[in-house]
Amino acid sequence: MLVDYKEAIPEHQVWVLEDSEGIMGMLDLILKSDHIVVDNIAVAPRYWKRKLGRWLMEFAEREARRQGISELRLYTHQKAVENIAMYHHLGYEKTGRYPMDGFPRVFFRKRLP
Repeated sequence: MLVDYKEAIPEHQVWVLEDSEGIMGMLDLILKSDHIVVDNIAVAPRYWKRKLGRWLMEFAEREARRQGISELRLYTHQKAVENIAMYHHLGYEKTGRYPMDGFPRVFFRKRLP
């Protein structure tokens, strides 16, 4: 929501999923020393029922393993109950709930096999 991608792209790992109609979704990862942060994941509304969010999250896990990283972390707004439910369903564990950048957040992690 607050990221300037002109600045972020050189420092982050950003993937864009496109088709002939335009952008379908995107994934923004930040590599840390011992984990990867899923900084942003977005799917265009016309693709919400196609499970692209799940596919992008699975891609993030594959990419972390490819880079030798065994943990993903992420956060969402505490009112984003659908996101919170999805992250639990995908095997993420809640690690905290506190404000960040002026927003109430819920933090998660997933240790990869």
